[in-house]
Amino acid sequence: MSRSGRSLQEANPTDVETVDGIIAALYGSISGPVGQERDWNRFRSLFTPDGRLNPASAQAPDGYLNWTPEVYWERNAATLQQIGFTEA
Repeated sequence: MSRSGRSLQEANPTDVETVDGIIAALYGSISGPVGQERDWNRFRSLFTPDGRLNPASAQAPDGYLNWTPEVYWERNAATLQQIGFTEA
């Protein structure tokens, strides 16, 4: 179980065979048209239990944020579904 109480899903081996595969799986899990729920289980499966995302941010004291996959999901899931987003 993750710290949030959600079960950790094992990654699809083809998603994590190569760096390119990981990036494609990450983009594929967060991309989609307006109204489509994202594949958050696939997204979470790409991270180790202590994995982090570090997006650049002018508001962060050192220039970047330090988010867990759960924090990314909490802050972005609704917006990505409402506005549509495709990362390629």
